[in-house]
Amino acid sequence: MSSLDKNRFSFHGNEICGSFADYVVYVKPSISDDWKKEWCVIFSKGDGYNIESKPIFCSTLEEAFDLIEEYTEQIMFDDLMRELEKR
Repeated sequence: MSSLDKNRFSFHGNEICGSFADYVVYVKPSISDDWKKEWCVIFSKGDGYNIESKPIFCSTLEEAFDLIEEYTEQIMFDDLMRELEKR
């Protein structure tokens, strides 16, 4: 189970938003091509909706938060993007 800092995250409509050093992360519900419910994780530079990562789809909300936790060591957005490209 994820142990992320709860003070980093807030809710906006159906999205969960988290703030980091120079990027934010959005977790929102999504429907896959084969009609399965998923969670979409998008990292964005700055305060959101600027330069974005490609969407990463997770089957559960816990999996989405585990993914976010995996990359919390990345302080800057450019470093985060380099690490995500290695996935």
